[in-house]
Amino acid sequence: CLECTRVRIHKHLFVSFIINNTLWLVWYRAVINNPEIGSEPSNEIWCGTLHVLVQYFLVANYFWMFCEGLYLHTLLVFAFTRAESKLLKGFYIFGWLGPVVPIALYTGFRISMNAPDDVCWLNESQWRIFLIVPVFVCLALSLAFLINILRVLLTKLHDNRRSLAVYARRESNSSDSQSALRKAARATLILIPLLGLHYFLTPFKPEPGSDGEMVYECIAAVSSSLQGLCVSLLFCFCNGEVLSVLRRRFCRQYCQGDGSYTRGDYSCAPTSMSTMVIRRQSELGKAEVQL
Repeated sequence: CLECTRVRIHKHLFVSFIINNTLWLVWYRAVINNPEIGSEPSNEIWCGTLHVLVQYFLVANYFWMFCEGLYLHTLLVFAFTRAESKLLKGFYIFGWLGPVVPIALYTGFRISMNAPDDVCWLNESQWRIFLIVPVFVCLALSLAFLINILRVLLTKLHDNRRSLAVYARRESNSSDSQSALRKAARATLILIPLLGLHYFLTPFKPEPGSDGEMVYECIAAVSSSLQGLCVSLLFCFCNGEVLSVLRRRFCRQYCQGDGSYTRGDYSCAPTSMSTMVIRRQSELGKAEVQL
């Protein structure tokens, strides 16, 4: 039931979160807190390899956030429904193979520098620009997707309100307008952690030793550490669609006692409490577009 394009993209995003954060924990434990790093040439080889892997999955994480935004934008704005299998293959290539290009450039130029004092590549390098540029482009495009999604969402809600409230009173129209704005605001807040747009706040780091430095460090640590938890809660553990499937499965097995399971009995209708559904009327019928 849950094997649809949207859920598959969520799965790959979750996998990138898990691997990325796990490698960061290994990096801090095995390299940053290890005073023996750099004492032997063999240590530099494995910790340099670990550094490249950390950077690769970090970039892959941003690329999959971009895939989430691109899919939502395509689904909503263009009503893209027929070639989703091809679109998903493109996401696989972009999400997992796309970071290979900037990582290869970053690694190649950094190896060419061969700085003797740069043990395990712990120091910042000018070649990090190869990683920063694609990440910034992905975030900028995701922000543009969010703005356009919000615009289309408000337009559709406004059109639906006008069509359903032709004979309603003016007070009812005002109430509907406020409800539409609340729904749009909720959809926007839900998409911010999914698309990683909160990272736009972290580049503006205060001067070292200033009063705002500690506040910045706390905000950056909380936002980067809890993003995966926030996304998983909104789109998995508290997702109404997932809970509905589990509830039906539980009732089949324990309420009726037969333990039977038929895949076709379940519907993949968008029922998530953490998402919104826009129904557009057209000559071809109803097209349900989920955020």
